[in-house]
Amino acid sequence: MGKHGILRLFLAVAFLVLGSLGLGAQTSEPVKLTWYIVGSWPQAGQEEVFAKFNTELIKRANIQIEIRALGWGDYDQKMKVLNASGEAYDIAFTAPWMNNYVQNVSKGALLPLDDLLKKYAPKTYASMAAKYWDAARIDGKIYGVMNQQIFARTSAMGGRKEFYDLAGVKLPQYPEFIADLKQLEPFLKALKAKLPANVTPLEIQWESLREHYGYEQLAPGVIVYFDDKNAKAKSEFDSKEFKAYYDLIRKWNVDGYLHGGEWVSVKDRAPAFKNGEIAFGVGGTYKPGGDVELEGQYGGMKAVSIPMSAPVATTSGIVATMFGIGRNSKHPVEAMQFLELLNTDKELYNLINFGIEGKHYTKVDANYIEGMKDSSYSPNILWELGTTFNAYLQKGQPADVWTQTKKLNESAKASPLVGFNFDGEPVKKEIAQVDAIWQQYGRLVNNGIGSDKEYREILDKVKKAGVDKIVAEADRQIAAWKSSKK
Repeated sequence: MGKHGILRLFLAVAFLVLGSLGLGAQTSEPVKLTWYIVGSWPQAGQEEVFAKFNTELIKRANIQIEIRALGWGDYDQKMKVLNASGEAYDIAFTAPWMNNYVQNVSKGALLPLDDLLKKYAPKTYASMAAKYWDAARIDGKIYGVMNQQIFARTSAMGGRKEFYDLAGVKLPQYPEFIADLKQLEPFLKALKAKLPANVTPLEIQWESLREHYGYEQLAPGVIVYFDDKNAKAKSEFDSKEFKAYYDLIRKWNVDGYLHGGEWVSVKDRAPAFKNGEIAFGVGGTYKPGGDVELEGQYGGMKAVSIPMSAPVATTSGIVATMFGIGRNSKHPVEAMQFLELLNTDKELYNLINFGIEGKHYTKVDANYIEGMKDSSYSPNILWELGTTFNAYLQKGQPADVWTQTKKLNESAKASPLVGFNFDGEPVKKEIAQVDAIWQQYGRLVNNGIGSDKEYREILDKVKKAGVDKIVAEADRQIAAWKSSKK
């Protein structure tokens, strides 16, 4: 072999070695994926962050991802249209409460992921116990990759610490919790008396209080109580809890604790929290270090979180935030490889969640960061974009926050239906009808402006819409699920 042949052989070997180390130039065009996410989008600085995210992603896996970031008010309807049309998207956020997971599976919108998970996301698969993956199974198969976070569900109330201190009335802190909403009345009364006239004390939603009232929802209007060992389904709106809430919220509106009719048509209240127009909100779940996470919702102001129930493990809580791969995805392997990186690569995770160091946050030390004032990028959805256990700690969070979170997950009381996923397809017409009734009346109820007449209308209309048929179907599926476990 001549010296030119030896040189060519040397260069060929060198390129092979460099390629195996991820140091060589890419020899093919990046695989292009589409990724649907939901949140407080758009963010002013998102294009710069997304571009840097793609630069890093191409280096790691030769994958380029088009991030289709939709707002809270648009996402659900958009995904219904996409799924119905059969669009070949690659990855989308799915959960029981947004872009409904079970309905997507029953309609064939998502790919089964068992084999892809084990082969192309082995670290993600190994990071969670079988009981958590079982919660995502439908007819024995997994269709969603969970983002590890606080799986234990605990109803919570959060708000600005300055307003909490202003009220001067102490509320229970974990492991104690607010067992009865009436416990809030002295606090709300004191708060109302001291707040500026343009600040409303409370925003509250019935939908955020299910753990507080001791049950989980299987479908619109249908619930099962945690302490019911027989796990019998019941009509939600016919419950004593709903009537008590309905009456109490009407009283609170009269007392001036709510926005009332003034805000009944406002869908997105996030700007009002950020601007200090609403002092406290009931929603989400209590979690260790959650006060600091809430600061993003309150314009960077210090926040406080108050637990409103004991922690409970439910199927809906475990699968509350997932990514599915679209049935018609042209690149399911690369989509799963991307999800593996999102859940295991700390640099990528923190980039998409916090933005660019020096522009959107500063490093305090190796583990802690501090958000920059008036940052152009602060989506505040750590729980959605990968496993939170990879997140930088934010100033004020305890150093062992993720250890605390894991312990809370393990200690939560289990619902009798962990692992059960209700398939609403057999009663989809009735579910749609009951849901439409809540969409019609829900804002009236939560703003405290529903009358006795409207309460009776809700009960009458959901009955006529077929809520009893949904209850019967739920009981049938629960019985079959129980039998399959014997």
